[in-house]
Amino acid sequence: MAGILLSTLSASVVVASYNAFLLLLTGNASTAGVTSLFFLIALLATGISMRRFHPRPGPVLIWMAAIMAMIFTATLSHYRTWFAREIRWQNICYRVTAEGRVTSVRLDGR
Repeated sequence: MAGILLSTLSASVVVASYNAFLLLLTGNASTAGVTSLFFLIALLATGISMRRFHPRPGPVLIWMAAIMAMIFTATLSHYRTWFAREIRWQNICYRVTAEGRVTSVRLDGR
């Protein structure tokens, strides 16, 4: 379920960015462009409101860029787990099946 939500959010950000860019470039105030601009502003405002929970938040512009990067990084990280067949933890490598069942355990020599 999380993968579907992350994918939907990532796709929405891409489409909204494209529509907002067209709105700012052409000045044609279409419903899609204005809605997309409001969506992106609301997304950034939500992310910026989270700054108060960080012990040492950086500058607002860097924070805004990080919000957008975080959405795509979270999506990519989630998809990478679909194809992982090993879990490495404290120098132990667990080989797992697609259902998450451990098939073998070995010491990781790294």
